[in-house]
Amino acid sequence: MQENVKIAENEIVIYPRKDKLRTRRIIIVAGCIGAVASFYTSHPSMSQSIGMAIIFGLIFIPIGFEIYRTFHPKPLCVINREGLLDRITVFGVGWIKWNEIKELKIFQSVKINFIGVTLNEHQAFSTKLNLFKKLYLKLNVKLGYPPVSFYPAPLGLTVDELLKLIEEFRKP
Repeated sequence: MQENVKIAENEIVIYPRKDKLRTRRIIIVAGCIGAVASFYTSHPSMSQSIGMAIIFGLIFIPIGFEIYRTFHPKPLCVINREGLLDRITVFGVGWIKWNEIKELKIFQSVKINFIGVTLNEHQAFSTKLNLFKKLYLKLNVKLGYPPVSFYPAPLGLTVDELLKLIEEFRKP
């Protein structure tokens, strides 16, 4: 199993892969250097003004948060006896309890394998999601796919490996 997968008796916690975090750090540092250089070279007179401080604050507060998240990553996926947590992609729907899941199956879209989760009541489930994720669930259903899908590549696992881990904890 991958080093980013932490298996305990009660749960499995999967963090982002180290190579993904390293790439993220490089992009953040390059972005910071580029932002400072572009503002300083394009507006040398602004470097002493309050406006420049505000602009740097607006740029570096989100970048600072991103740097913090890079060095203190949240788990992308948690699987335990209560259910599973999906934060694998931007379309991650958060906690899904086992009693909300009707079926798990592997499906293919654009030659990529996913784990599809069919929900008992996807309309009721979608009420706890933001508008963007609600639209994503509706789009999946309109296209004939399960409402929720897991793409395990960011975890460093295959579809079969992730499905096996999920099924282990789904058993009563």
